[in-house]
Amino acid sequence: MEMPYLNQFWRRLKSLLQSNLPQPFSSHDSLSLFLTSSSFHAKSDQRVKYRAFLPAPNGQLSVFYTDNNNNDRLRNIALKHVHSKRPNVNIHGYALNIVEDYSAHKLSVIKSEPPPNHVNIENWPAEKDEQIFIAQEIAEKAALNLFTNRIQKES
Repeated sequence: MEMPYLNQFWRRLKSLLQSNLPQPFSSHDSLSLFLTSSSFHAKSDQRVKYRAFLPAPNGQLSVFYTDNNNNDRLRNIALKHVHSKRPNVNIHGYALNIVEDYSAHKLSVIKSEPPPNHVNIENWPAEKDEQIFIAQEIAEKAALNLFTNRIQKES
């Protein structure tokens, strides 16, 4: 039997304890969220939609630390660490933010390897409307970067 309140309690306790530890990231480090759906971006006005930033049911958002990486390197990261695990999705590109875009909303930026440079964004509020508000704020600051040729799902 799953106890969502107990799971939420432990996640919040973990983030509180970790917030007192030195973080491996500076506020201006770059984090990239790979866009696995065309509904996550609007190509016409070059923006990322908030839905891309909503946490998974486990309360985490999966991103990668990508400071000093170019488009080709990010495409390789997407192929190796995202597409290999989820071959049934297309990868259109990535949304680029900085750590501060998340931490300004009291979200925890937690290194979570493997794979290399993987990061979880944790400590989301339990209420869906609060999650949407935060996702909208983060999306407004995101830079949309589309791959010239999206990574195709396997048929």
